[in-house]
Amino acid sequence: MGTERSCSPGPAGRALVVQTRRGALVQDPWPDLVAAAETQLPGGLVLDGEPMV
Repeated sequence: MGTERSCSPGPAGRALVVQTRRGALVQDPWPDLVAAAETQLPGGLVLDGEPMV
C-alpha cells in the first residue's frame, strides 16, 4: 500500500491537517506545504492525493 495523504480541516487549534489514510497526522515534515495551503486554499476544502516533492 502507498502512503496516500490528504489535507483536511484540522482539530481545534489547527487550521489544516495533513494525514495518512489511516488518520496519522504527518504535517510536520511539510511545513511549506501546510503554510501554502493555509494561505491559498479556501476554508472547509478537503483534498485527497499525494504530495509530490
